[in-house]
Amino acid sequence: ILIFLLTILLIIFWFKALLTNKKYKRKKIVSSILGIIFLIITFSTWDLWMKVDDEIRKLAVYVLGEIKSLNCLNLLINRLKDVIEDIRIEAVIALGKIDSHIAVEKLIEMLKDPSYKVRKTIANIFGNLKNTITIRPLIIIIDDINEEVSKESCNSLIKIGDDAVDLLINSLKKDNIKTLVK
Repeated sequence: ILIFLLTILLIIFWFKALLTNKKYKRKKIVSSILGIIFLIITFSTWDLWMKVDDEIRKLAVYVLGEIKSLNCLNLLINRLKDVIEDIRIEAVIALGKIDSHIAVEKLIEMLKDPSYKVRKTIANIFGNLKNTITIRPLIIIIDDINEEVSKESCNSLIKIGDDAVDLLINSLKKDNIKTLVK
């Protein structure tokens, strides 16, 4: 509503400047300057509202994660598609707090996210969950293009336990010389 009102004021001052007779040059200049000021305020307010909106969405996802309810599952899964990386990370963390097979499956799918921070966060969560379903996906992302994701994957496999460590060692023996060097 605020942006709408500022836009109306902007239009009023610009029309006033355009329609003012040439002999009232001072009035025309003042209206033009006020129009420019309202233009600047309108666009800066818009940018501010966009940042506030992102922070509100991030906070909402955090709160849903703290609730730890299956009722929040679909809302959190929808946030995994957000264009803002921080919101996707917060959604991943929130899903990691919900004890659900569906949540784990969605996190496994998110290991294809373009953001290494999202993938690294998922690897960390899998280590904390200590769920054997996550062992195979963690083995796969050992060869991640990002070194931090690879290291987090190895750490998580160690946290999961002996079965995961055995698979990690076998994986490293086979063809993951790159990971050994890291």
